[in-house]
Amino acid sequence: MSKEQKYAGVDISKDYLDIAVAESTDKWRFGNNQTGIKKAIKEFRKKSPVMVVFESTGGLEIDLWLALNEAGIDAAPINPRQIRNFAQALNQQAKTDTIDAQIIAQFGQVIKPKPQVVPDTQGLKELVARRNQIVEMISAENCRIKAARQNAIKTDIRANIDWLEKRRDEISKEILQAIEDDPELKDKAKLLQSTPGVGPIMTSTLLTELPELGTLNRREVAALVGVAPFNHESGHWKGKSFIWAGEAVSGGCFIWLPSQPLDAIRSSVFFTRD
Repeated sequence: MSKEQKYAGVDISKDYLDIAVAESTDKWRFGNNQTGIKKAIKEFRKKSPVMVVFESTGGLEIDLWLALNEAGIDAAPINPRQIRNFAQALNQQAKTDTIDAQIIAQFGQVIKPKPQVVPDTQGLKELVARRNQIVEMISAENCRIKAARQNAIKTDIRANIDWLEKRRDEISKEILQAIEDDPELKDKAKLLQSTPGVGPIMTSTLLTELPELGTLNRREVAALVGVAPFNHESGHWKGKSFIWAGEAVSGGCFIWLPSQPLDAIRSSVFFTRD
């Protein structure tokens, strides 16, 4: 007789992993470091078969996720908005790291998400994120140089901008090389850039933030990105359809497809396939 699937929730912060198991009093706190992750894996093995559920937290989850993949333990990263909505549905008002871990474990038990592995594009995604950070720093420095009054300060800011621009260009080359070295990414990039209005930067962003491109139909991609209109109807009442949320990308931006030229969207096989 096979054992019942268990669900463990992990609330991940910069310093700690707070863990709880659904329908259990088991809970642990380990450091979010290699030692703490090894201890967590040891506890998860004792609960096998177990699905480990955690929020996508902007990169803090990667080390744990990789370790779970290597250990052969099912792992499921979840959009934090889904966890918040689930907690609201449970009328959970209190908030601590332990309570959050319990909510995440309950979410896993109820929703039963599919296990996922760390995408092959993770390294490329980090490069794209770093480039976005540098672009933001350049923008900030350009604002400062306009406000500066002393020539010495302007010279200092200008020197920093020059260095940042040089580093931005170097990382851009690294991104392009990473795509060139991966046959699958190279083919996708070629197809994406055949679309009017899509250049190397948009291509690298789409490849890292929307790896589902080419595997989903146009409606599914639109819903994932957050530009699909959702109906608001009740009984005889029919309200306007609204878009909802969006796929967050590195640098705190969102991918909004309407920002692309209309001919770019119409001519892309990614957005026209049924």
